Amino acid sequence: MTERTINPQPAEETTGNVTLHDILRMVAANWYWFVISAAVCLGAAYYYLASTPRIYSRTATILVKDSRKGGDTDLAAFSDLAGFQNRRSVDNEVFILQSRRLMSEVVRRLGLTTDYSVRDGLRTRDLYGQSPLRVRFIDETEDLSAELTVTPLPDGRLRLSDFDDGFLPKSERRTQIVVGPGDTAATPVGKVVVERTPYLTPAYEGVPVRVRKRSLGSATSAYRNAVKCDVANKQASVVTVTMSNTVPRRAEEVIDALVAVYNEDAVEDKRRISVVTSDFIRARLDVIGRELGDVDRGIEELKRSNRMIDLQSEAARNVTESSRYKAEGLSLENQIAVARFVSDYLRDPAHAGELIPMAASVASETVAAQIDRYNEAILTRSRLLANGSEQNPVIGEMDRELAAVRRSILASLDSHIATLTLQRDAMRGEEATADDRIAAMPSQEKAMLGIARQQKIKEELYLYLLNKLEETQLNYAVAESNARIIDTAYGSPLPVSPRATMILSIALVVGLAIPFGLLYLVGMLDTTIRGRKDIEEHVSAPFLGDIPYHEGGDERGVAVREAGRDPLSEAFRMLRSNMTFMNVSAGNGIRSVLFTSTNPHAGKTFVAVNLA
Repeated sequence: MTERTINPQPAEETTGNVTLHDILRMVAANWYWFVISAAVCLGAAYYYLASTPRIYSRTATILVKDSRKGGDTDLAAFSDLAGFQNRRSVDNEVFILQSRRLMSEVVRRLGLTTDYSVRDGLRTRDLYGQSPLRVRFIDETEDLSAELTVTPLPDGRLRLSDFDDGFLPKSERRTQIVVGPGDTAATPVGKVVVERTPYLTPAYEGVPVRVRKRSLGSATSAYRNAVKCDVANKQASVVTVTMSNTVPRRAEEVIDALVAVYNEDAVEDKRRISVVTSDFIRARLDVIGRELGDVDRGIEELKRSNRMIDLQSEAARNVTESSRYKAEGLSLENQIAVARFVSDYLRDPAHAGELIPMAASVASETVAAQIDRYNEAILTRSRLLANGSEQNPVIGEMDRELAAVRRSILASLDSHIATLTLQRDAMRGEEATADDRIAAMPSQEKAMLGIARQQKIKEELYLYLLNKLEETQLNYAVAESNARIIDTAYGSPLPVSPRATMILSIALVVGLAIPFGLLYLVGMLDTTIRGRKDIEEHVSAPFLGDIPYHEGGDERGVAVREAGRDPLSEAFRMLRSNMTFMNVSAGNGIRSVLFTSTNPHAGKTFVAVNLA
């Protein structure tokens, strides 16, 4: 025991940080673990690269005709009708491109429900487009899922084995059937026909070809999930169609077929609309044609019943006839008045023997001739009477003749008056008929205008529909797709995954990190004292020195030598000096020092003797 208490100096708090030197010492001490771990991880990465199929990416670029961005160039038969709009959006077209219906058609068209593959080293190689065999399932349905192995034999026949549809027992799975090319074979998965292809070479003899038949739904879902459609730029209507697959050719064909099916579907949709529109227009044309025929027959019936050709000319004719009938009636009235005046004049006894006036106004030539003869006879009688008397027999004879002519004139006048009266009445009847027709003209014009208006409306609608029918037929003939292909499917010949450089780099890093982490964890869990650092970090007492491990010495156990330059002597000198700095020395009155430890044989005696 020390004779006085040593007041230790407060030790600085340690941070417990691991230095680069500690890491290098740990790595150097356990380098073989790092080598083994890196080799194992690199080997696992190489196995992964050797067993994982290469994935290739292919991309196609199309320009969707977005009507919001000036891409709508299609004709629309009813684009000018209210409420009819034909608009497209690039976002909607992207959803259509990714639809299940289009992908189902692509799967059917390319026959993607059946896959062929062979083992090629550690990986499986897909034989898409280069399969030496083609298997047809006779009883194929869209829900059929089955697998089998076909092995070409040296004799040209084919061995069918390893059948599986998810429900077969093991006994049926192990069935083996040998058939010839083109033969129909009854197998546990149904009737199949195996045919050779031009790719069947002697190299495939004895090589099992695995045939996998998937249902249409599962194949469609798989390829639909593999195809990605994105809008390249929100300011444009360019869409990129991308697909990753183990066979670059299959990715290219799927993308190109998807774009082709999309365009065909768009064209078919437009043509279907054109067909429906044409049928509707034709039906309307039939109805309007019948209605137009009814209107034409109404006009014909109206004209026939009223005996007219044209309403305007008929009105002019009726007015002209009415005026003519009225003028002729007035003329007949005048002639009747003149004839009656002459008749009354002749019947008046006061005018007996006088000339008959206005003979020229009498329309009848017979009466006019009789009056002229009568007047001449009167003049002759007057001349005779001037030279003789009335008892002259000649004058008496002339009087008898004049009386006979007068009676004849009166009879002719009566007959002429009766004839003129009949003519006048007829003219008045015709005039009344013409006036009735003129009076009926407004009603007829109104009826004609109504019928003509209907006729005009029907004709315009009929011509409009004929024009639209031609436009619809033109739309059907020149129906264009909604997208224009900018670039067909293309891509790099290098696979996009797995990336060998990145995987090997990651494997190397992981290989080095695993032992480092384990060693670091072991170090964190190790509670033993491994060196001076552990004491300085966890004990607040001052550290005076450390003594190297040593075996031997003289019989007293003294190993240090005066003026010795070996590490042991230097260590004890350093310990002595540090104790002096801590005021632990004989000069300070300290005569004894206690050395202790938690376990025996720790070196207490060795340190005490050599320090002394």
